[in-house]
Amino acid sequence: MSGFRFVRYAAKAAKPVLIINPGHTRGDPYADVRVNLPPGEALTSLTDVLRCSSRKFVHNDRQ
Repeated sequence: MSGFRFVRYAAKAAKPVLIINPGHTRGDPYADVRVNLPPGEALTSLTDVLRCSSRKFVHNDRQ
């Protein structure tokens, strides 16, 4: 099943839309940000940027 309807609903509700996909998608016109990479590669790069281990992520927002 396609995620296109979720992209349209989010855009209609003025929510930001991020698409991570190599190549064109039907949701591209609705995207605020588009990353032209396979999802695994994009998320691995993101964890590197955030200096997080891809095997262990600790979320600590209660300090």
